[in-house]
Amino acid sequence: MRTEQELLRKKKQIEEAKQELAELQGESKGLEKQLKEDWNCASLREAKTRLQELEDELVRLDEEIAEQCEVLDRLEEEAEDE
Repeated sequence: MRTEQELLRKKKQIEEAKQELAELQGESKGLEKQLKEDWNCASLREAKTRLQELEDELVRLDEEIAEQCEVLDRLEEEAEDE
């Protein structure tokens, strides 16, 4: 049988775990709110999808910039040849 001291220790551990859970739930709510306000995403899954879309757009823009730089380089070379 457990002693009173062991039971009190377990009770304290349970209370600490409950407190930590409440803090983590509050933090989670705050992060969800920030996600909604900053990125208009209602869930982490939605945010991941949005992130992938933004990364794809970044790649597309980077490629477009590279193509435009090549065009400018060619035009500059043609102007020098004239």
